[in-house]
Amino acid sequence: MKRKTKRLLPDFFLGLCLVVLAGIASWAIVQAVDLVSLFKNPSAFSSPEKIGRLGRFLTGLAVLVVLLSASTAFLLWRMVQLTVRFDRALAISRQGCQRYRLFAEAPPSVGMVRVSLSKGTSIDANRIIFKMLGLSRGEFVGRPLSSFVRHEDRDQFQRQLTRLQEGKHSLEFTVGMMGSTGTIMDIQWHLARTMTITDSDAEAIAILTDVSDRRQAEAERAERERLQGVLEMAGAAAHELNQPIQVIMGYTDILSSRTDPSDPNHDLIARLQEEVDRMGKIGKKIAAISRYKVKPYVGDTKIIDIDQASS
Repeated sequence: MKRKTKRLLPDFFLGLCLVVLAGIASWAIVQAVDLVSLFKNPSAFSSPEKIGRLGRFLTGLAVLVVLLSASTAFLLWRMVQLTVRFDRALAISRQGCQRYRLFAEAPPSVGMVRVSLSKGTSIDANRIIFKMLGLSRGEFVGRPLSSFVRHEDRDQFQRQLTRLQEGKHSLEFTVGMMGSTGTIMDIQWHLARTMTITDSDAEAIAILTDVSDRRQAEAERAERERLQGVLEMAGAAAHELNQPIQVIMGYTDILSSRTDPSDPNHDLIARLQEEVDRMGKIGKKIAAISRYKVKPYVGDTKIIDIDQASS
């Protein structure tokens, strides 16, 4: 009610000025008609009463000019104010039309969200978003968007919103989001800041795409590539090691046959044969590697777990 009264107050003063101006103008016309008769009879100016009437007329005429100038200036100011307000309303209307045109023309498989950058909440969304997350409109619209983001990705998500608040025009990133069932989905965000009148009502349009299947396919492809590299390396290592192992085994057999059991070196040769046999078994395991399995090693490094990878 107070805002409405404040908005109507300039119009009230303008109307009051026009009424007063009309009254003074009417009085001036009557006085002007009366003074015409005075000018026709110059001897009338010898009367103090007639001279006083002329002075009052001139005074009223001066007041009329002042009020007319003030009313004209006030009217021009009011017109400028209304023009600015109209342009602002037109800009907001065009901005709203542009936003909802995006929602209306979006493909049926693309999720879209209107984001309030100052609050970090969702203003509106299309049906694809609700279907994607398994939520109703009431459960999604108006809530902080970070509450739907996986806890590990919330800091990254907030940093991206802050970059848009600071003037960045558009961003693209991927975060994990939780659906109604608790399932984590990899959602790719395309955020673009929209034209706004002030920073306090800054908004952005977000296009959301579920890339979980794509990321899983990429992970599987990377796994296959790693496994292929491991298999090639294992085959090459097994082939190259097998040759010297066979030679060493042959020489140890010869040494063992030429050494008397009572010889102190006989036990050393037997130990050497055991280790060579173990090397041969390791070579066979390397050749039998069929999957990618690793185990911790010194420091933060990891190495292929030969027993697990070949079983």
